[in-house]
Amino acid sequence: MILGDSIFLIIEIICLTALIFVAYISEKYVSNKWKLAYLAPLFIAILCGAFFGVDKALTTAYVGSVIIIVGFFVDKKRVRQLVSVVSLLLFILTYQIVDESAGYRHADYVEDFNKGFSYIKEHYILSEYKEIDYDALYQKYLPRFEEADKNHDEVENCIAWNQFCNEFYDGHVYFCPNNEETMDEATKRKAGNDYGLAVVKLTNGKYVAVNVDESSAAYRQGIHNGTELVRWDGRSIDDILDELDYQSFSTPDKDNESFYAPLWVGGVGGEKINVTFIDDSSKEQEITLSKLGDFDIRMKETLDIIDDGYKAGNMSFTEIDDETVLFRIKTMMYDMNSAKSEDYTGMQSTVRESLLEYKAKGKKKIIIDLRNNSGGAGLMVKALVELFAEEGEHLYSYDGVWNDALGNYEVDKETGKYVKGKAVTYMGEDIWSHGEIVILVNGQSASAADHLPTLLRGQDNVTVMGFTESCGAAQGVVSQKLESGTIAFSASVVLDENGDIMIDSGTDHESRNDIDIKIPFDEAAVKALFDAGEDYVLRKAIELK
Repeated sequence: MILGDSIFLIIEIICLTALIFVAYISEKYVSNKWKLAYLAPLFIAILCGAFFGVDKALTTAYVGSVIIIVGFFVDKKRVRQLVSVVSLLLFILTYQIVDESAGYRHADYVEDFNKGFSYIKEHYILSEYKEIDYDALYQKYLPRFEEADKNHDEVENCIAWNQFCNEFYDGHVYFCPNNEETMDEATKRKAGNDYGLAVVKLTNGKYVAVNVDESSAAYRQGIHNGTELVRWDGRSIDDILDELDYQSFSTPDKDNESFYAPLWVGGVGGEKINVTFIDDSSKEQEITLSKLGDFDIRMKETLDIIDDGYKAGNMSFTEIDDETVLFRIKTMMYDMNSAKSEDYTGMQSTVRESLLEYKAKGKKKIIIDLRNNSGGAGLMVKALVELFAEEGEHLYSYDGVWNDALGNYEVDKETGKYVKGKAVTYMGEDIWSHGEIVILVNGQSASAADHLPTLLRGQDNVTVMGFTESCGAAQGVVSQKLESGTIAFSASVVLDENGDIMIDSGTDHESRNDIDIKIPFDEAAVKALFDAGEDYVLRKAIELK
């Protein structure tokens, strides 16, 4: 029960208890003023309703606050006592009703969907670029939200929003429920059951087991990290992937989607499943595995092992060896003062001093670790890129041209492209011209963390590498508050030198943020990550010559 409703019920219960005794007093000391006391519960109910809102689950309490006004019209002691007791019991009963009501303080999920859907349809700036079929999306998802509303199921509402948002193939289209627990429960519900292992796809197309629990039946019967999996619950893994329709995070690029989607296979099945694998003697074996628990925990652990960046503080430097220094950027946020003032010269000065210090110490390679960096301030990216870019003026991006009359960005009628507006440029210092710059990314490097490698890639001394490309989301974001959460989406254009959408994928689901070296996710990677506990991507960056 929310605090406001608790305050309402407690005040009313105290008031109604007092009115039982007022019935005695009003008979002994006759006065019309006692009548007003029996209006107090209704007044309190109206006041609390205005402050905290009303809810159907509190109906018995509202009825109780109305019944008591009988005492205003009838001044007999027993009548006043009776209505006071009845009203009091109704308020006490409300506690139990609220506790058992699935619909208590429940948002109207259909109304929420309609509001969010209309807002996106009107303001999402990549609709034509991605050829979004809004009519088809509405018909597909309205029944999902109607079912969630019918069952008062906030978790299913969250699941429906997540799947709806993933239809846009845009890392900047996402839904955040009002509380983190709802998102966690949504992931748990869709992740399925844990059978003691996770599934990944190698670069050569094979599916293998990873993060195998050594106390599990799977391990005892011959499945270990790297074991090839042939069938899962009697079906090919490709067939299962074709039917999967849920990921808790967006993968705008289809290659990234192919990399991450197999993680969800590990939770598919009921109380028992059959798993077919190739054993160490190259023979096909089939075993039966029982459910051990919820898969979401193992899936998250697996994702962290594959994707987590170097364990260090944000904007921190670590000396790796005599020639190499690592610069860990966990988020494109520096401090509150920089964010409020939009002035990153202080941060830039601090980073410059560190770079010059390591340069003086003979460091020739800097590894910029952007893995799992979900983005932040574009101006911070600009300040960082200025340090590493070749000397001279460079283009960051173009803004679009906003038309107030249209309520949208202007589009060239001949080309169909957005009209280029103000150019955002930066001056390069080339502070690391003496050595190599290696940028590490993964599918969770998004937004501003998409910008940085895109701007520096192509420079002679820069190499962008990782198991996957970065996320592929570069446009400006806005959010809209709904009753059940917040919907965010791309709403301001970021254009490249040709006037094309910068980075984001179009109808081909191929983002424009290519990678220089895609590290093979092979048997060696699995062994290093899941057996040795090694940061395999970092090792490859160090070895790069």
